[in-house]
Amino acid sequence: MIHNLPVGWQEWVSRPKVNLGTIKTKVDTGANTCALHAYYVDPYKEAGDSWIRFGIHPLSGRS
Repeated sequence: MIHNLPVGWQEWVSRPKVNLGTIKTKVDTGANTCALHAYYVDPYKEAGDSWIRFGIHPLSGRS
């Protein structure tokens, strides 16, 4: 479901269905794509499907 909510240029977002805690995001209303800075990228197969697992820095200024 998409909600029409006013947002600032930075917002806190979480994705619990993919086990992603709250992260600070930057909003770009003119963007056609989005990006997530990831490290330790690990492609793998599970039940014949291709998946990728990776690490992120969820909190600003924390490792």
